[in-house]
Amino acid sequence: MKAWRRGAAALLAAAAVTGMVPVVASAAETGGRVVKAWFSNDIYLVPSTDVGWNDPYKQPRRLSYEEWAALGSPTPEVLEAHYAALPHSTTVYGYVFEPNPYDAQLTWDDVLQVEALSFAQWDSVGRPQPVVDLTFCEAAYCHLHKWASGDQVFLQEQRNSSAGFRQISYGEWAQLGFQAVVNQGVGFYKMPFSDTIFTLEAKYLDPATPVPAGYFFGCNGQSYEWWRYYGFPPPQVLTRPTAADRYTRVATRSDIWYSGPAGAQKLTLAGWQSVGSPAPIVDGGTITSNCSQTSPPSS
Repeated sequence: MKAWRRGAAALLAAAAVTGMVPVVASAAETGGRVVKAWFSNDIYLVPSTDVGWNDPYKQPRRLSYEEWAALGSPTPEVLEAHYAALPHSTTVYGYVFEPNPYDAQLTWDDVLQVEALSFAQWDSVGRPQPVVDLTFCEAAYCHLHKWASGDQVFLQEQRNSSAGFRQISYGEWAQLGFQAVVNQGVGFYKMPFSDTIFTLEAKYLDPATPVPAGYFFGCNGQSYEWWRYYGFPPPQVLTRPTAADRYTRVATRSDIWYSGPAGAQKLTLAGWQSVGSPAPIVDGGTITSNCSQTSPPSS
């Protein structure tokens, strides 16, 4: 990100706190141009030269309706659009460069506006072939995530939340300049006796973690489509009880029941042993559940 963009963001934030109101001169007085992209209704005022990042009101910026009207409601110049996509993504982005970039060589840092296009928008301009480049993330504002259950890094297209997540390789992460990764407090897990994949806050992996009164864990697992959206993160197989699990048996029977994020089921001897043969809660007549779903039957 350009230094002036960082400075402008900070100063505009300060202006919002102090109640300062930006003063917009006419386009002629600023020596600038009023511009827009065909795929967006946003209008920008761009000065003719880069005048330093410490004055956000003299930098390329989006205009409010009132600011545009104060300029005399000029018809904006429609900038030449370009198209890009990220590897392994079906999303096509439209983007425009600043008319007067500070850098002599255009880079993603000189992109003024970018937007994920709908199929109808892309089709309306003849379905142009996008440039496929992972470093376009710099303009598309990709976020990188790491789940508590593994070391894999997942990329999220922030400009198009419907695109979901995708696991990237170490080489791709290096190509992104080892962009900072957000470590999530939630992981993807499964039990050795079940194929159900579920999420759980990592703090509840410790069975001694107190569970707030009235708090219930979802016990239906997650759908295939949900898992696909998050990029198929490999689930960690848990081999010991968690704070979300409950192992129960009726006093008059030897059957042991599990209820927890993986669902509710009667365990085989091998299934019970696969999690360390936890001592079950002995119930007087019914099987109790730690879930927000119906308790399993008692027989």
